[in-house]
Amino acid sequence: MLSRCVAGPLGETEGRQGGGTTAGRLSLNPFLATAYYRQLILDQVRLTPRHEFHGKSFICLSLTRYCSVGCRFCFFKSPRAYRKVVPDDAFGDEGVDRLVQFIRDADVGYLLISGGGDPLDERRSALRLISEAMADSIVIVTSGNWARSLPSARRYLKAMHSSFLARRSPTHLTIRLSVDEFHGEALGLAPAHNLLRLFREQYRNEPNFCFKIHTLCNDPCIAKFLEEAGLRRAGNVQIAGVGDECRTSVKISPRQEHYVDDTGFHLSINYAKLFHSDENVDLRDRNSVERNLAIFQKDLEESENGNSSRVNNLDGSLGLDFWITYDGRVTTWGNQLPDNRFNVYHDRHRDVVRRSFNDPASLAFIEWGGAYRDAILGEVNPRAVLLAKAVNIRDFVGDILFEDARDRLYFSLRALQDFRRSGHVSDGAMAKWPEELQKLVQLGKKELRRLYRTSRNDIVRQVLAGAATKEDLQRLRRRIDLGHFSVSKESCFRLEMALKNLR
Repeated sequence: MLSRCVAGPLGETEGRQGGGTTAGRLSLNPFLATAYYRQLILDQVRLTPRHEFHGKSFICLSLTRYCSVGCRFCFFKSPRAYRKVVPDDAFGDEGVDRLVQFIRDADVGYLLISGGGDPLDERRSALRLISEAMADSIVIVTSGNWARSLPSARRYLKAMHSSFLARRSPTHLTIRLSVDEFHGEALGLAPAHNLLRLFREQYRNEPNFCFKIHTLCNDPCIAKFLEEAGLRRAGNVQIAGVGDECRTSVKISPRQEHYVDDTGFHLSINYAKLFHSDENVDLRDRNSVERNLAIFQKDLEESENGNSSRVNNLDGSLGLDFWITYDGRVTTWGNQLPDNRFNVYHDRHRDVVRRSFNDPASLAFIEWGGAYRDAILGEVNPRAVLLAKAVNIRDFVGDILFEDARDRLYFSLRALQDFRRSGHVSDGAMAKWPEELQKLVQLGKKELRRLYRTSRNDIVRQVLAGAATKEDLQRLRRRIDLGHFSVSKESCFRLEMALKNLR
């Protein structure tokens, strides 16, 4: 029973709560002061993973948010450049310096330079990474827009080959071209034919400087290319196999095929699932939601072994799987926490790892994977679990799951309870925490759920408490209409009044 409202520890609205609990009396409902309690956890808790993550790392790097092609299916909806590129859009020289250092410190086995946008639209940065990034394997994903003419393709490949030869440490470099009906609409098949010709003629005897094609399952475009190129299948189709560009880690590709031409030149083709990415997915559309869920879950289980934040290496060791975006943000893949951000411009690798391990919400995913996270969060907000998968952009799952600050706190507390049961947290370590945090962790699951639900906090109150613009509020209203959030009639009224006041 809330008797009165007072200013919260970090400015949130909170209520004084009476009555006893299994851990003694709480002075306030923690879900009315989510920022305060989450920060308390981040400041006070120190955790050590049960597994050792000393093996080779994987990094997926988005070098730029822009792409010069603009495919309609684009996973990231990457726009064409419409302004002068700034550090928030792409890595410049300073950013590449930071990247090279982070990659060195992370002991990277596999560096995937991919989208957002096309990395070879940022040619200077891409060439620097080819020559300076210390990784056992480097794969550059590209639309091939730069290879639409043979002279342009020759110049780019020559520059990449020169950077490759300038390296001080060995690597295996793959230029991975996207060939599918979507890229074909904009570019045709000229980039594929030009690169195939150049690798046949100039680079066929270089085993560590390679060309590969990446397409989509059941895509009609690839058959046309294979026929025009005079390529025939070499050997059996490999289903769900380890990609041959992976020299140290187990990265599963849904399907691989190997082809050869009359000259004996070999070409590998990898097939991927088609995701239907849409941040404005309509959760009321049952058919689309079920389709997207099936794709997401299949990819997580088959390609990521149920956990996109860790790497299973060929030598049996475990490593961490990082994703770095064009503005410098870095996280273990699919494991973003909106209130515990890292950025390569000011966070070193060791600090990212340490803070990821000390955050129970982050470590729980790293240790126990997606099924655990879904189950715990599903206790209070199954809609968030559904939405994160239905959006069909696996890279941003953490941001979507934990958009509601209550969910971050609930998952953190439940994870701490399970860490305590599993021996991650000893009684002695817990005794050093502030008393109010000890009491929260000692609460039963039923009581935590009750506090969550009786807080009457929701995404509308959270957004209105911040510096929301009219566009922010309009987008929130649209997402409520699409079923992304469950909010009360009172909150809907508050939102409409806020919008009216901003007109």
